[in-house]
Amino acid sequence: MQCKINDLPDELLEYILSLIPPYKDLQECRLVCKRWYRATKNVIEHNEAHFQKSVAFGSLLWDSLPSMHWISTIGKRHSHSACIYDNSMYVFGGCTATMTTFNDLWQLDLGTRTWVRPITMGNYPSPKACATMLYYRNSLILFGGWSHPSPYPLHQQASSSEQQPTSDIVYVTVNIASLIGCCSAA
Repeated sequence: MQCKINDLPDELLEYILSLIPPYKDLQECRLVCKRWYRATKNVIEHNEAHFQKSVAFGSLLWDSLPSMHWISTIGKRHSHSACIYDNSMYVFGGCTATMTTFNDLWQLDLGTRTWVRPITMGNYPSPKACATMLYYRNSLILFGGWSHPSPYPLHQQASSSEQQPTSDIVYVTVNIASLIGCCSAA
């Protein structure tokens, strides 16, 4: 006797779909048929409810997985900018515990959970933390934030030892990862 996936009960189909990474792949399962759309929708709603419940009860656990071989990965940071586009999360800047700010762009492939440093063209913006980044019309737009003054007085503004707010606006075209514009609102 041969069994096809459409012969399975809805509960078993939902269980199988719950094993698929919850990003682009699961979203594409919605396009198969009406039954899969409903099952995928139920899985997404269940996952969101489970996440919200875990946040409310403080039962989320973070774990670092050891790497068997060297893989490019993002350094520890906080106050970074991040946004999701397609099947990737993009992270820019941030700072360390010693307030060293970054000006690097990283891409996390949500399907494979691997970090990639996109090759970009153009000038990088100044290192910054607490900036806002969003996706709009095939571009990442980064604006605002603050940068810590340089430890070298030659590069600092006069008598400045505090964090400096920035008003730069940076556009990054996602497909070719080029920095296509950087302007400062005075």
